[in-house]
Amino acid sequence: MKHLVITLLGLFIVTCDKKEAINNLPVSTNHIEIRVNPLNAKNVDIKSLVKNHSYLKLEIPDSLYFSSIEKIIFDDGNIYMLDKSNFQDQILSFDLEGNFNFHINRPGRGPGEFETIYDFDIEGKSVLISTTTGLKFYDKRSGTYLRTILNSEKIQIQNFKMMDTNILVAEVGRFKSNISKKQLRVLNLEKGEVILEAVPFETHALKGSHSNRYFYNFGDSLSVTPIYDQTIFRIFKDTLGAYVKPAYEVNFGEYWVPRDILAASYKDRGTFFSEIGDYVSIFEAFETDNKMYIHYKYSGENYALLYDKKDKDSKNLKLISNNELGWFGAPVATYKNSIVNTITVQKEAEYTPRGKKGSFQQFFSSPNEQNTLVLLFIELE
Repeated sequence: MKHLVITLLGLFIVTCDKKEAINNLPVSTNHIEIRVNPLNAKNVDIKSLVKNHSYLKLEIPDSLYFSSIEKIIFDDGNIYMLDKSNFQDQILSFDLEGNFNFHINRPGRGPGEFETIYDFDIEGKSVLISTTTGLKFYDKRSGTYLRTILNSEKIQIQNFKMMDTNILVAEVGRFKSNISKKQLRVLNLEKGEVILEAVPFETHALKGSHSNRYFYNFGDSLSVTPIYDQTIFRIFKDTLGAYVKPAYEVNFGEYWVPRDILAASYKDRGTFFSEIGDYVSIFEAFETDNKMYIHYKYSGENYALLYDKKDKDSKNLKLISNNELGWFGAPVATYKNSIVNTITVQKEAEYTPRGKKGSFQQFFSSPNEQNTLVLLFIELE
């Protein structure tokens, strides 16, 4: 099997300390700027970056199939997954040894039912699922339906993350009802109130709900990378309210989508989508205590920025092909100090040279194992 070819680039780190106001709140910022040049590259062997790796085969019942695992959450000794299936969106649950717990798959529009899952999270004793009809709660041990918070004028939830039992941070999107022109909305679910709206949109005014938000937990805060913004923000909550602080600015310089293209997006959607492909426009971040893994695309190619928090050192990886570890592009989660990805029979076939045995054949007894899923854990040096 071919080795993954990756590239190394230099970058500069600048620490900034200033005062600025977000949503009229005084915010003290102390964030790190990471400057990235995708063209400054050197080839590096992927194995030299890996400290440890392991695999976990999940025991999926023969009658249950999945299509595309888009999100994984590790919580309280269990694994929860969002499958955006070709048949019906569903949540799958396993223990840390790969044993199947339950799945939530209930097509319909009644209590506990759904047609589409936008996003999900775990909070307290519940699995929360955002759907077209509202935010639905299920018991995280059994998958039993508990209750629904219906969508309303104030509560329209698609991508979201919980900060505690009652505080939710949701994307706002470019809807006509978004008078504030902010990208994030912090809600008190118990009272049905908006606590904070923050992070203004860039100059673009794209119609509809074309927005993409990446949330992840870190320490006692929630982190978010807004659409068409190069900043990773931290969201905090205390007795005085909710606050937003910039944590990292991933500065792509001239390779970031120009502001004039963003500004013209409202008038010409077709031109906008054709032109942003030549630039870096969005990225997603995966963070551990020691590392930050940032996946982004430049001119249609996949890249991954590895940032070492201790040494303030970074490597930029160009993800071109596979290696025997099973490094398949962007990860789907982090667990402790490892990044996590998935291996399926389709990926095994795609990355195995014709006529040769694949590195993961041990997990797949036949090319027809459509319901076999393996998790890959990689701890980076």
